[in-house]
Amino acid sequence: MNLLFKLLCFIVLVISQLSVLAQENNNKAVFQEYLRLGEFNHFTVREGDSIINYLYGDKFEFGEMPLRGDTLVLFWHLDSICHADGNLHQAKRLKKFTMVKEGRSHAFLKQENGKVSMAYRGKFRDPDYLGFLRNWVIFYIAYSNQDLIKQNVKDMNITWIFHIDDVKKKNINYTRLQLVVQEIQGNARTVQWLYVNPENRQLYEYDVAKNKLLLFK
Repeated sequence: MNLLFKLLCFIVLVISQLSVLAQENNNKAVFQEYLRLGEFNHFTVREGDSIINYLYGDKFEFGEMPLRGDTLVLFWHLDSICHADGNLHQAKRLKKFTMVKEGRSHAFLKQENGKVSMAYRGKFRDPDYLGFLRNWVIFYIAYSNQDLIKQNVKDMNITWIFHIDDVKKKNINYTRLQLVVQEIQGNARTVQWLYVNPENRQLYEYDVAKNKLLLFK
């Protein structure tokens, strides 16, 4: 039965591949993240107000992956996917992409103070998740409208560090990030507290005055 199902999946996939050759689509989107999840790699983008996942089979070499906030043109087609549950699903499969416009994160990383380090203790942290957190922090620094963040982006005599721990607020588990700037003399000061919800993978900045978390986009 298992062999028969695999054979059926193979036939469906071959037919699907042949049928979509003349049906390639393309559209513009803003890159969010690349996520290895289960059997498939997910290439996540923002299209307007919607977050869309594309399946993407290729692996990135170091430095090839776009950064959150980059504007891309995506070339894709609809594909039939065989899931482990035995069901077939339609999904958008990304064939390739081209860069239209680099986001602000690129300019920040090219600066003299554009290095971001991380620090954590305790439990093991998945390397992919750490990379995901680092990309969120870089995006936040590059796009934040907070005056304190903007001032420090212009200061070439500091380095950026974020400390990682886990907290629970209102029965929701968060990864908390303490964003710190360190001066050449060694003095360090906290400039912002950030929270990431591992479930929806969204970033929130802590508003001290209102004592609440604000969604950051």
